[in-house]
Amino acid sequence: MITCNNVNRITDLTFSSYLLLPQYSHSYLKNERHGFSQAPTVSVKMRLGSLVDGLLTGGEVDMADKLYPIAKNIAAKLSAEFGWAIKRLHKQVSYTGVMLYDAGRAKFTLPVKTRPDFEEQKTFIIDLKVTDEIDVDKAINFLGYKNQMFGYGKMAGCPVAYLLMYRRKMRDTVIRKITIGDSNKFWEEKIIKFGKAA
Repeated sequence: MITCNNVNRITDLTFSSYLLLPQYSHSYLKNERHGFSQAPTVSVKMRLGSLVDGLLTGGEVDMADKLYPIAKNIAAKLSAEFGWAIKRLHKQVSYTGVMLYDAGRAKFTLPVKTRPDFEEQKTFIIDLKVTDEIDVDKAINFLGYKNQMFGYGKMAGCPVAYLLMYRRKMRDTVIRKITIGDSNKFWEEKIIKFGKAA
């Protein structure tokens, strides 16, 4: 079982300031190989997703980016469909805390940071994804989104997470519900590898 302790909820923290926080993030742990984490190459898809995210959450947006018009169009479509919900949700709330993994005979702890896109406090979190994949379930499994949502949900104390996935090829949005359970294999392994015995 994984639980979270000493959780801090931080509002109005810029993304650049969030990156400077010393705790482990899902992104860092996901890209870790042999004890080192390679910063992911920022692809066109990632840039587009970040722009859409920024437009919908009020984050940092580079209007000079060539992808900006495309991102603005996607954000407008999402706002038209889900704007009523987006307006009332908390945006880009940062969390820091300690994950505790009870492995039976031993317990391990790891300092963690998370930053979901949208949040209804203590109820659910939503993360936005822009994808070129038609089969979103395949993308969710391949890219480890369930692991990411587990970390977000656990730290925020939310039992449910939703992925709001805009499919560019279909020009539509698919929503997937992810229930945050008691534990997660990815996090168990990372807590043991990078954490310390409690």
